[in-house]
Amino acid sequence: MNEKPLWWEKVLYTGFAFLMRRPGLYRIAGKLGAIFFPLHQLVNGTRLDPLRNWTRTREFPAPSRESFGDYWRKKKSREEANHGHS
Repeated sequence: MNEKPLWWEKVLYTGFAFLMRRPGLYRIAGKLGAIFFPLHQLVNGTRLDPLRNWTRTREFPAPSRESFGDYWRKKKSREEANHGHS
């Protein structure tokens, strides 16, 4: 079955592509997501929940306290420090 995406799906896909092409904006969006996550918990599963169709059968995991990028930079820094002392 070939269904055309709905207008709002096109807008979301375009916005996603825009964000993925801009690493700085992507990092900001990740931090904002972590900040606004507790607000989503207030509407989770209610009619006000914009993700209701998805969250009806699933739960978002709590965001990590540390981004993967931050974790990776710290890990590399520790490894470089350890190799420097060998």
